[in-house]
Amino acid sequence: MKIKYFDLKKINHKTLINSKKEILSQIFSGKYILPSIVNKFENNFLKFCKSKYCVTVNSGHDAIKFALIACGIKKGDNVAVPAQTFISTWFAVSEIGANPICVDIDIETGLISNQKLKNLINKKKISCVIFVHLFGNICNISEIKYFLKQKKILIIEDCSQSHGGFYKKIHSGNFGDVGTFSFYPGKNLGGIGDGGAIITKNKKIFNNIKKLRNYGSKKKYVHETIGFNSRLNHINAIFLKFKLKKLNQDILSRSKQIKIYKKEFSRFHHDIKFMKVLKNTKPSNHIFYIRTKFRNQIVNFLKKSQIETLIHYPIIPPLQKFYKKKYYM
Repeated sequence: MKIKYFDLKKINHKTLINSKKEILSQIFSGKYILPSIVNKFENNFLKFCKSKYCVTVNSGHDAIKFALIACGIKKGDNVAVPAQTFISTWFAVSEIGANPICVDIDIETGLISNQKLKNLINKKKISCVIFVHLFGNICNISEIKYFLKQKKILIIEDCSQSHGGFYKKIHSGNFGDVGTFSFYPGKNLGGIGDGGAIITKNKKIFNNIKKLRNYGSKKKYVHETIGFNSRLNHINAIFLKFKLKKLNQDILSRSKQIKIYKKEFSRFHHDIKFMKVLKNTKPSNHIFYIRTKFRNQIVNFLKKSQIETLIHYPIIPPLQKFYKKKYYM
């Protein structure tokens, strides 16, 4: 039996069946651009995250980019970003003309190192930090938040892999100024296409992002600023609304699977290390990852057993051609 790393057809089948009637009804309604269903999903998602405001956009990438713009990050500003993350975190910073400044990770958690971040800030002027809750593990922002606020440094959380993740009963995205999410199909709350969202407790940031996603406009034909075309697809909103209902159940299932994986991998090989999770943390269990010096051997063994694996990420952003040339050559 072949075990795929990810089988979207199988994962999404039940949700597609359940949402089919409402999707067809929306298609035949003739209302396709930001209909009421998008607002309904936004309300459901902000309640799930226990936040105050929510705006959906076309992608997780746009969510980060708009968060930076809405927070006032400008061309030439320095934004601290973790060394290990998906390239989009870095690209969003570069796209607005700001400078992504690399901060190494804590090897045990896979997350940005607070100590190395402090060291960087004491040496270099930083306007904003993007914390990435990688693999569904939650960064310890509480530990460093006071220090950052004293320095008047903005906090953006990239929650693309942490839907349903909590630290001290606070949902990811609520520790800083803005939390950004991706609904890319491979995420825990993955859609049937690209999609993203921003949550915040700041009304000004909320209103700015609403304009940014819709050509700089809150009212039709009235454009208050330069904006973009970045609206969540209405069909995706319906699908996500249904999928959100069972997200906690899915995360619980993942948690049970992880216990089995840990038990079996511990018996399988002596040199396998698991992700360290902070006390009082409920991770979203987006990815079960292991560290080992015998990676190739283990990957090949699992491949022979028809079990697929992936490397997250094979080339980290600072070593990608563009950034390597810019910062290291």
